[in-house]
Amino acid sequence: PPNSGKSTLAKTILVNAKYPFEKLYIIIEDYNPSGTGSNEWEGTDFTRIMGEVPSPEWWDQECEDEGPDEPPVRRLVVIDDLETSRVSKNRACNLGTLFRHISSHRGISIIYCHQNMFSVPPLLRKMCNIVVAWKPVARNEMGLIANRVGVEEPELRGLFDAAADMCGPSNKNSICFDTTENTPAPIRINLSYPVALVEQPKTPARRRG
Repeated sequence: PPNSGKSTLAKTILVNAKYPFEKLYIIIEDYNPSGTGSNEWEGTDFTRIMGEVPSPEWWDQECEDEGPDEPPVRRLVVIDDLETSRVSKNRACNLGTLFRHISSHRGISIIYCHQNMFSVPPLLRKMCNIVVAWKPVARNEMGLIANRVGVEEPELRGLFDAAADMCGPSNKNSICFDTTENTPAPIRINLSYPVALVEQPKTPARRRG
């Protein structure tokens, strides 16, 4: 949902990274070189801010200063509310290549922020090993999100209830699902509080007759 703190969460990850990122790239839909448009990232020490996804050739040139025997530079790309429906073939291709190839071969981490999980292209969703979800406004979306992150709908509702009990009712409460191998905290409330799933009673199926 809008105004739920997605960009703030991205900044929190950036600031509190165990191993600080050396270069930060912001890709945002309404970026304008003239200075108009979004100002959410003003004051952030970014390497570059752009309004379009660079090509693979651009990344090759950007990373060419890395020696073959040196560890890769820790880079973070934040993609903030980038339009992905009815986009050009060029943007779709560059996004897919960034997620599938460049991120792993160049050691680049990606944070993809979007107001609607289901507007993110399926290929990109499947390649994310960490998903942060906010409580949806539309009631039918709760089950869809639960299916996406691998839990039952009552369990996801229970997690949002636990977030409200722990941190107070707020549309900024989020649940983080981390599928990274050997992660110490697969599920976290507001990124900081590890929790375990509590099995919820299932609603009996309605009889038809």
